[in-house]
Amino acid sequence: MITLENNLNKLSSFAELEEGWDSEMGLPFSAEHIEKVKTIIKELPTQPQIFPTGRGSIQLEYETDNQYLEFEIYEDKTAVLLMEGDRSVFEKIITNREKDKIYNMVRKYIES
Repeated sequence: MITLENNLNKLSSFAELEEGWDSEMGLPFSAEHIEKVKTIIKELPTQPQIFPTGRGSIQLEYETDNQYLEFEIYEDKTAVLLMEGDRSVFEKIITNREKDKIYNMVRKYIES
């Protein structure tokens, strides 16, 4: 089981990533970006898997046998992907001002 404390520690470790951390062109994450994601995960009803991406986002993932929910959180927006099986059901970009949509989508995902 993933705990909030584990995820907060993991996010803190992203501050240590230097340019090229992914053996490609991965850039470091700003303190503001990391804090933004920490604020979001503190409000989630259940904790996701968390990964840094070389695209400059921090990815939150939830996965069950048949569903996959992903949030790619950038500094200025969040890309959302919901899949059932191997078919995309929902893709959307949400703004920083709409972060409450993240909480609502996670709750809906958990309840389904």
